[in-house]
Amino acid sequence: MIKVFLLIFILCSCNVYDLVDGDIKVSKAFEQAVRSNTNASGLLVSSSGTSFSFGPQVLGSSSAIMISISNNGVSDATSVAGVVSGAEFHFEGGSYPGIMGTCGTIIMSMETCDISVEFNPASSGNYSGSVQLSYSDGQAGQSLNLALTGTSNLPAIFNIISPHPLVFNDTATGASSTEPIIISNDGQTQGTFNYISSSGATEFSVVGGSLPGTCNGILDPGTQCTFDLGFNPTSVDTYNGNVEINYFDGVSTAVQNLAVSGDGV
Repeated sequence: MIKVFLLIFILCSCNVYDLVDGDIKVSKAFEQAVRSNTNASGLLVSSSGTSFSFGPQVLGSSSAIMISISNNGVSDATSVAGVVSGAEFHFEGGSYPGIMGTCGTIIMSMETCDISVEFNPASSGNYSGSVQLSYSDGQAGQSLNLALTGTSNLPAIFNIISPHPLVFNDTATGASSTEPIIISNDGQTQGTFNYISSSGATEFSVVGGSLPGTCNGILDPGTQCTFDLGFNPTSVDTYNGNVEINYFDGVSTAVQNLAVSGDGV
């Protein structure tokens, strides 16, 4: 019995525990000392940093990122609310914490959860915004601020540099001739050819198949490629056709058409 009272005396004299109604409880002085040695203003932190970039994104598309939020304090963060600034940024789905987010209005001590933020630009350019999480750390109101940046690029834009329409020189019946067709990518995103084909008069044909010449795959921004279109008239007549350039612009399928004609003599 003497040992028990001696232990209680030692603990209480060190201000670690109080004897309340016969029970030993953590003293308010000790709790306050712990809190005073904790960075309460940094109670909520992001384990991934304070700045987040969505990087280059094709106009017409959107992307979302997950941001991990941790409560490194000794008390729960309560009344947690989130606000996103910057018209091109928002919580995925429209409200805190985002569709895939797991954070709630209370983030317990030593708990980690996620918020999901989306970037959906309406035009090309560089954008910046922020996420602010406001909360109570048990003593006062606090906030966590995170910076957001994103870049929106124009999709691939394939243009046909050759004359519109493309008119072949008179070609003898039974003979053949070719005309080069040049395509440029005047957008800001890499484009990919799906196929190139001719329609209309069968006397016109793409030389080299559906991915001809140097237009056989990817076309980077600011570059060009070339392929040949053949004309092989079978009789004395005027022929008309069309060349279709079908490609993926980084968001969806796009098409360019070129009217062609030629006389067989």
